[in-house]
Amino acid sequence: MEMRRTHMLAVFVNSRLETGILVMHPNDGFDLGLMHDRYSVTVHMKLDKKAARDPFPGAVQLNNSCRSGTLEVSQKQWELMHKQEQVVLAIKDTDVFIVADSGGATS
Repeated sequence: MEMRRTHMLAVFVNSRLETGILVMHPNDGFDLGLMHDRYSVTVHMKLDKKAARDPFPGAVQLNNSCRSGTLEVSQKQWELMHKQEQVVLAIKDTDVFIVADSGGATS
């Protein structure tokens, strides 16, 4: 499977979410080739080369109540993301990469 990317997504904190759960609108999920409600994934943080973190288990959830062009994450996830206001998600197989811009999603 080739790597697919979203466009830039605005990040919103949803205090009801667990760390590792990434919620997006189905239209944004379609950009990643996702068609079902939920996918178990491995989450990789690729926000900067100095602050690389070990990957951790998570899930991508597609939800119509999430606004298109946004990514909902937990407070803790947002802190792990260095409180980025916008990110790009990239996916390859079951690996999801959270990147600060479209140029940083390489494996």
